[in-house]
Amino acid sequence: RIQDTFNFGAILRCCDGANVLAVVVGDHGQALVTPHVARSSAGAVNHIAVVQSPDLIATARRLQSLGWQLVAADCNATQCVWNSPLKGLTVLIIGSEARGIRPELLEICDQRVRIPMHGQVTSLNAAVAAGILLYEIRRQQLSAAAF
Repeated sequence: RIQDTFNFGAILRCCDGANVLAVVVGDHGQALVTPHVARSSAGAVNHIAVVQSPDLIATARRLQSLGWQLVAADCNATQCVWNSPLKGLTVLIIGSEARGIRPELLEICDQRVRIPMHGQVTSLNAAVAAGILLYEIRRQQLSAAAF
């Protein structure tokens, strides 16, 4: 439920850079693919499948049943992303800028991870957090593939 078009575009750009298979979004409360999104994605919107789901929880459960792990970006998590096993098939869940991840969705996640924050603020912009987490997931996956 990313609402800001610039954040949505930046997330799509990060997804393309990390070679993400698809982005799943809700069918309401979500920024639509607009010219602003296309511009801020630097054209990545043309290379990433954006799938709209009427029920994100059902979609998440279906992906889990197919062997994907659900990993929630949660600034309140005790598990640091650097110490989390992210080598397998992974669905990264990023919450809305205003409310985060819905509690019902957070509850079914296999892992909740946080990005260590060393300053005074406790969270990052959704697009920045997505970029950091996507590249840590990809780093671990590529490291596992090397063996």
